[in-house]
Amino acid sequence: MEAALSGQKSLRLPYVDILLPNDRYERDRLNLHHEIIKQAFGRILFPPIRLGGNDRVLDCGTGSGAWVTNVANNVPPTVHLYGIDIDPFSFPERHPPNAHFLVQSTLDMPAEWSNTFTLANQRMLVSAFSQKDWHRSAQETFRVLKPGGYVQLLELDARLHQVLALGPRSRRLEEVANAIWHERGMLTDPASVLPDVLTECGFENVVIETRDVPVNRRSGAMGALHLYNISQAYREMGEAIVRAGGYGIVSSLREFTDLVVAAREEWAENEAAVATFVMVYGRKPLLTLESG
Repeated sequence: MEAALSGQKSLRLPYVDILLPNDRYERDRLNLHHEIIKQAFGRILFPPIRLGGNDRVLDCGTGSGAWVTNVANNVPPTVHLYGIDIDPFSFPERHPPNAHFLVQSTLDMPAEWSNTFTLANQRMLVSAFSQKDWHRSAQETFRVLKPGGYVQLLELDARLHQVLALGPRSRRLEEVANAIWHERGMLTDPASVLPDVLTECGFENVVIETRDVPVNRRSGAMGALHLYNISQAYREMGEAIVRAGGYGIVSSLREFTDLVVAAREEWAENEAAVATFVMVYGRKPLLTLESG
């Protein structure tokens, strides 16, 4: 029987002014986002790997645990999956017996996890990490993977294509979003940065896949779902933006919410409203300084 791994029972973290709150609305949004990703790529496992035997799989920043639960239901019960997050609020109440959820930081994983996992998944953390955090996370993931194991990173480049053509409200919303992203040192171009991060941290055979996804009602059901999902994510940024002073663009939460609603209407009827999902994966070499 699998000997379950342990995380930290409690994390004494300093106050973190998070960009997206961890509440039931965000949990529901993450579950919807999982379905959009599945539709966009047609799969949720990307490296050339088949899970079986006693493989262990890690999901960093698991959130609602949608990815863990989905994979756990589609692999042999001997494969055990571990979803980790610094906040357990969104952990699922019900899940397969081979799925485990731990309170644990992605940036400082237990020493005893070294060379443990066959696959590590991490996605949708651009709103949580600074660029420095990305390197730290990749280094930690490299350490806890078995030689020959894979990491896969999936992020959304939330900067809509052709934003200047979408309308004045879209331009204002991007201006205020860019202000808080840059102030926090967040990653705004995952397609150009993440492959280099993995390579610099020792991963080989790094592959990138992208999918353009509509953010408008004119492109059918998927576009409508993504329109709702992205606009909801922007709305949830409002409190952090107002706490930061509004960057000379908005002065209240109501004003910011009205701006998001107005921008969403510009996107809704414009087929040029498109965003890009970025998937990057790579392998830990079979022989490393750690293993050889």
